[in-house]
Amino acid sequence: FSMTVGQFKVPFSAESALDDGNLQFNEYSTISNQFADGRGQGLMLGYSADMFRAHVAYVHSIGEINREFGSPSPSDEWAFAGRGEFKIAGTWDQFSSASSFKGSEFGAVIGVGLDAADSNTFGQDNTWGMPLDGTVAFGGANGSGAFFWSDNGNTGCVLGENPWGFTIGGGVFVSD
Repeated sequence: FSMTVGQFKVPFSAESALDDGNLQFNEYSTISNQFADGRGQGLMLGYSADMFRAHVAYVHSIGEINREFGSPSPSDEWAFAGRGEFKIAGTWDQFSSASSFKGSEFGAVIGVGLDAADSNTFGQDNTWGMPLDGTVAFGGANGSGAFFWSDNGNTGCVLGENPWGFTIGGGVFVSD
């Protein structure tokens, strides 16, 4: 079990959970940047076992950082986010990087996230989103895919009320 208090990455998608230095390219995908929750301030509880792990967080507001905790949020009344993952093969450590290094064992994981927020913005309903993603590591090659969907309520958002998107990625080590 784990507990995190303060400012942290909100548990949502596999790609957004990776640290910047462990990405396969130099930046997160455009789709992940559009849908991912980023950071938040609050409380996160986690549980990890051999084949399953989950995190759930209550945050001040999704995507708002560096605010005094007691200050009122201009965006959300409340916000929750969570993520569950099932490991089919491999170790949890090998999924802390987007690359699968030569000589490492086969690994596969699937995950799903969910976020929900009650907006303070006039005329905007509750919003929520969900990614479904998977990652496969072959010991020198890797592949990943994710599908994102969200419900923006009646926001008049540029993306529409129910935007969706997907991303597919992969990599191969061609030399040692």
